Amino acid sequence: MSWWFGAGLGWLRGGPLGAVLGGLAGHFLGKAVRKKVRKRLPGITDENLFVTCIIILLTQLGMTKGHLTAAEVEALYRFFVRNLDYDSKDLEQINRVIQETIQANPRLEPVVGKFLEAGNGRYRNLLLTLAYQQALLGGGLDEPLQNRINELAHHLGLSLAEHRKIRDQYSLGEMVTPYSILGVGEDATNEEIRRAFRQRLAEVHPDRVMHLGDPHIENAHMKFLEVQSAYRQLAEWRGL
Repeated sequence: MSWWFGAGLGWLRGGPLGAVLGGLAGHFLGKAVRKKVRKRLPGITDENLFVTCIIILLTQLGMTKGHLTAAEVEALYRFFVRNLDYDSKDLEQINRVIQETIQANPRLEPVVGKFLEAGNGRYRNLLLTLAYQQALLGGGLDEPLQNRINELAHHLGLSLAEHRKIRDQYSLGEMVTPYSILGVGEDATNEEIRRAFRQRLAEVHPDRVMHLGDPHIENAHMKFLEVQSAYRQLAEWRGL
């Protein structure tokens, strides 16, 4: 097992994200590959870190359904082969990062932070586009995976308008967000969000449909929980 795989990715298992990642330099990507990355994606400050984070994040998204499918791996390969001229030897290195990620199962947020650091804040839209491409090629976009992609977009610092523009390229229909569930815009104040939350809770409260029978009561319970979940998500994002 090579040095970069045995120690260079040890941070995935919970160690500090900073110092150890620096050890990847020169051990993951060869000079020729780093040169191709710099040429195709100008402005990147650390090619090794940038590429590694893309692999980790797309692997994490694929694991939302339980495991990374062959189609999802192929989608990941496609980006590197078509855009960065990767060959079969380079793809073997990708497989090693995939396997390490599966074992470590890291959180998205710190890896996204390193992606932004390595890319000098650039290529956020690219990563979200790759996430949707992989999802569609890998068997479809269900609610858990959409929620995971929403989380990725949030950590990338993309607005809902920016996210929706990318998503709309794939004709996926209206995007459900915590804001849309509460019936407010992204520019709503914290007080407007609190007020909308209280109003929506009252509108969907199961007590309002008790006289209509079990199916209506169950549906109201689901909406009630959805509204609560949306508010908790916004509370976390905005510090409500």
